[in-house]
Amino acid sequence: MDKNFCPALFVPKVLDWGIEDHKGKPTEKVRETRDEIERKKKEMAEVIGKEKMNS
Repeated sequence: MDKNFCPALFVPKVLDWGIEDHKGKPTEKVRETRDEIERKKKEMAEVIGKEKMNS
C-alpha cells in the first residue's frame, strides 16, 4: 500500500480528536494519552448507543 494513501478519504465521517503525538515523550505522558483515548472511545460509544436507541 502506498504510504501516502489516506483511507479516511473514503470514510463518510472522520473524527479528529487532536491527540498529541507521544513519540519521544516520557512514559507518564504516554499513559495520559492512552487514558485520553480510552475516555474518548467510551464517550463515542455512549453517543452511538443513544443514536441507535433514538432511531
